Formats: sequence, structure tokens, C-alpha cells
Amino acid sequence: MTENALFEINKEKCIKCGLCSNICPCNVIKFEKGEYPEISETNLAGCMECQHCFSVCPAGAISFDGVIDSELVNLEKNPSAESMLNLIKTRRSCRNFKDENVSPEIIKKLTDMTAWVPTGCNDHRLHFSIIDDKEELVKLKQVIKDEFSKTFTKLRLAKEFISHKDVKIDYKKFVQYKRIMSLHNDIIFREAPHLVVVAYPKDAPCGPTDSVIALSYFELYAQTLGLGTLWCGMAQWLFQALPKLCKHIELPKNYKPGYVMLFGYSKENYKRMTKPKSCSLAHVKIK
Repeated sequence: MTENALFEINKEKCIKCGLCSNICPCNVIKFEKGEYPEISETNLAGCMECQHCFSVCPAGAISFDGVIDSELVNLEKNPSAESMLNLIKTRRSCRNFKDENVSPEIIKKLTDMTAWVPTGCNDHRLHFSIIDDKEELVKLKQVIKDEFSKTFTKLRLAKEFISHKDVKIDYKKFVQYKRIMSLHNDIIFREAPHLVVVAYPKDAPCGPTDSVIALSYFELYAQTLGLGTLWCGMAQWLFQALPKLCKHIELPKNYKPGYVMLFGYSKENYKRMTKPKSCSLAHVKIK
């Protein structure tokens, strides 16, 4: 067998069942009945590092990228279908946050979780910029206000559309946002103490979608930790319209902001779930 640092077989444990080969989405694990599975150096380049082989092995015979079975907790029973549905049903958008920082312990749980969010082609290159101190978000809001004012002046002089790579900046939209930002109440950031921006590399196969999926996972997990969240489309538009802002949230080079979420402790304590109208649905039968 050809072994490598990425995929290794413990021959003393391997029962030669072939499950690792069967489950491999890239078909790079070679298996012959009665033999040990292997990934040749030639096939190694095709591995997307999903670790399905490591996870499915009943004998724990596979080590992947140096990680062995004993280093990870075995799978526990999933939450019941009812409890998971209740979590989804009781999620609410939070627009009234407490003026306090979320504890570092909870922030760490949230950031650690991001390693498991799914991405297209298992392209785990998402970047999470998290403001974990409410005073830093106050500073960012001032930076945004200053940058917005500069750009607004240029637009007012040009009185036309100004095109950036990701968005067309409409003077009328800037007028609207300038009015909103001039109000005393913080209608964009809702006085939230924290903010997370998910960014993706420009060459990512599914970058914009990956960003939204990641925050969907972030949002539900945050709810189990007693936090409120809000999808912030206005902030997302600002990061796209004013690309200079990206340096202030430490986005890596050649990365684009995917989406923005506010989070923190909610002032509200909802007592019951809602009953929204059903979406349009079709049970498709191909004719």
C-alpha cells in the first residue's frame, strides 16, 4: 500500500470492508476485496479532504491528515426531529440588543463551530471577521459614517451611477442611506454589540452561497447559546458599495464580503412561536 501524510491505514485495525472506498465522493480510494484500501500519489490530488472515509470507518483504522480516531469524540445521538423543528420555529430576528458584550466563552464556541459549516466542493476557505467587543463596533460605525460621507459627496458631484465590481452605486440610494444614518436611532446596526462578516475568496466555486449557509448555521447555534441574531442587508450593501471598509475588518487579499450578521444578547423574551403562512409548494411529477 502507498501511504501518505493525508490518508493512512492502520493495518492492525482495518477489517477490509471497503466502506471508505464506497463513500468517497471523488473515487480516489482504491479497494480490492481482501486487500487494504489505498490512495495513490496520483489520485491524491483529486481528494477534496471531506473526511467521509475517516468518519465512516467502523474500526477507526483511518487516520486523516494526522488525526486519529481516538482524538475525536464519537457521534452522539442527534437532537430529536421535534426539538430541531422547535429551534427553527422559535428563531426570531433580533432588533433590540442589550448593551453588553457576549462572554468570551460563548464567542469561542461560536468561532470554533465555524470549522464545520458546509461549503461547495468542500472549499473551506471562508473567512470570518468577528467584532467581539462592542466598543470596536462603535469605532467601525464611525469609520463607515466618514467613508460614506466622502463617497456621497463624490456621487453628488457626479450625479450618476458609479460602478464597482460587485454593485452599482445609485445616488438616490445613497441619499436614502444618508438620511437613515443621520437619524439618532441606529437603524442599520440596531445597537448590536457584535458583528460577523463572512468573506470568500474571489475564485471560490460557491462563495456567495457558502457565506449565507455559514451564517445560517451560525444563527441557529447562536440561538442555542441564548443569543439573538439579525441578517444585516444594509451593512452588507455598505461593505460592497464602499470596498475601502473591508480593510478595517481585516479581510484577506482577494476576498469579497459575502454577508453580514449582527448578534448579541436580546432584550426581548419571546413567549411563543409564530404561525406564518405556508410557502408556495409543488409536488413535482415529471410527465
